[in-house]
Amino acid sequence: MQNLCIASFKTTSKSNNMKIKVQDKEIVLFHGASVKDALLRYFTKCDIRRDVINHVVVKDQWGHELDLDAPLRDGQLVFFSFSES
Repeated sequence: MQNLCIASFKTTSKSNNMKIKVQDKEIVLFHGASVKDALLRYFTKCDIRRDVINHVVVKDQWGHELDLDAPLRDGQLVFFSFSES
């Protein structure tokens, strides 16, 4: 069974932080944060074990797979699911 999480990434114009909304939870990250940074913050807020990050598949809104070290940008929509392996 796969879990699907949806993250919408937006930045604020007045600060050096990005406000990120993941499953209706607002997460603030620094500009230049990667997909992995967002996942780790989300996992921490949701009490999900951080070691499962090695079993996550991340895709953008067009279905293209993203690396964990991919940078985030304004308005980006990211989906991640937990693989069964």
